[in-house]
Amino acid sequence: MTFPLTEELINQIIFAMEDQGHRFVVDRETGAVLREDELPADEGRVPPAEGAGDEPAALDGMPGRREPYLPIPTWGPAEGFHLMERFVLKLRNPIFAEMLREALSSGQGVFRRFKDMLRKNREIERLWFAFKDKEMKQVVQQWYEAERELAGLERLAAGEEPPLELVASDFSIIPGEARHVEPALKLEQKVLGELRAGVEPRLLAGEAGMEPRLPAGLRAEPGAGPYSRSDLPPLLDPRSLFLAAELTGGEFAGFIWAVEDSPSSLRLAQLAVRKHFRGIGLGTQLLRRLLLQARESGYERVLAPLRGDSLALTHLFEGLGFSAVAVELAYDLALPE
Repeated sequence: MTFPLTEELINQIIFAMEDQGHRFVVDRETGAVLREDELPADEGRVPPAEGAGDEPAALDGMPGRREPYLPIPTWGPAEGFHLMERFVLKLRNPIFAEMLREALSSGQGVFRRFKDMLRKNREIERLWFAFKDKEMKQVVQQWYEAERELAGLERLAAGEEPPLELVASDFSIIPGEARHVEPALKLEQKVLGELRAGVEPRLLAGEAGMEPRLPAGLRAEPGAGPYSRSDLPPLLDPRSLFLAAELTGGEFAGFIWAVEDSPSSLRLAQLAVRKHFRGIGLGTQLLRRLLLQARESGYERVLAPLRGDSLALTHLFEGLGFSAVAVELAYDLALPE
């Protein structure tokens, strides 16, 4: 065995593995990747030794194996499907992971449905390509090391790759700009629509498994909270503190919005994260950043009105340093005594 496994060669082998229309081999002396149907006629398969069977080729040139060429690792639809399954298992975004599982169980056209689902979220698509690249490189590395061992050479040490996940640190939280207003208002309407439909939208999703059902402050129906939408200043008004979360490429992911309650205090009006980005701590990061920004802007207090189902968020706010300043009790006169 004489050829090293370079990054360029790994990429060439992966490209050949994904070409389902041809079969490829590697020259065990030079490492060149060649199409099997383009090899000279006298360099095809040598007659197998008696009892050797049709075994895979190896770098040691044993009888009954392709000489002097080495078939590349096997890669077909079955391997591709298992790779997609492993990606879904490693994906930490529970909402999008479930959508991809449904695509994988859709039967005919599963590969197309999986790719179509990925295109709906550029960041998840980026994670898929990174995962696929690492996994296929590992396949090539294992193939190469197995052939080294057959040739009597020492196997190379392989380190474990960390699991891929989309985390809050992948986002930028910046002061809201004019370009964020429209997506923020659309997200707000979608959230309120979920509330009216009785769907649990997991608004904050600051921690995995958290499922709060109401935004802090902003009411969905008359009488449901301290503010109506018409009471609030616009998002870009000087009386508003509006922060937006976005991915590296500028994709809008969520926002937090507080309004001036007094010259020294802000009141949280809305916190919402797009469904595909919930469950990774982004809501918590938005809230932390708002507190920091409020302090830097000279405010002394941030109020977070929690009513109804949003009381489930009490432990989250207390964990960030909020404390109760009032308790409001209700007696429903419509209920029988």
